[in-house]
Amino acid sequence: MASEEEVNQGSVLSTLHSLTEGMEDIVKKAREYVKDSVDDFVSKRVSCLGGLIGLYCKTFLRLGVTTRSEVNRLCQRHFRHQEVQEAVAHLDDMEREWNDFLKDIDRKLQGDASTTELVIGSPGPCDIPLADAKTDKKLTLRDYLGDKNLVLVLLRHFA
Repeated sequence: MASEEEVNQGSVLSTLHSLTEGMEDIVKKAREYVKDSVDDFVSKRVSCLGGLIGLYCKTFLRLGVTTRSEVNRLCQRHFRHQEVQEAVAHLDDMEREWNDFLKDIDRKLQGDASTTELVIGSPGPCDIPLADAKTDKKLTLRDYLGDKNLVLVLLRHFA
């Protein structure tokens, strides 16, 4: 992590502003796409969300950190300044808006589908419908697994 002298208040502020402005642009663009059609967004335009990866990469590089926790610690060092407090609050709001947007997409895609929460040791949802994002081929998780036993970790990543 960069030393406190290397990353001054101005650098923290400009970096946070760049990150939040970029996030606002991405979410605004994605919301416009979703307005047209959620299905089209997911199948054709979801890659626009990947821009957030680049924004965080630039943020980490500019601040000389490697994790979000280090960003938080760096901001805490400058938190006595009102401008930094406001920039951190704005970033928190944008991250919450980002998460809410993704949850909304999930709700729209699930429609009336009921879900049950899995607990450790319960059988996996092998018959849930999946779509190959590149070919739009309809499959189930069982199609990927076959009849093998394995440990599977599913991650939700839209980009």
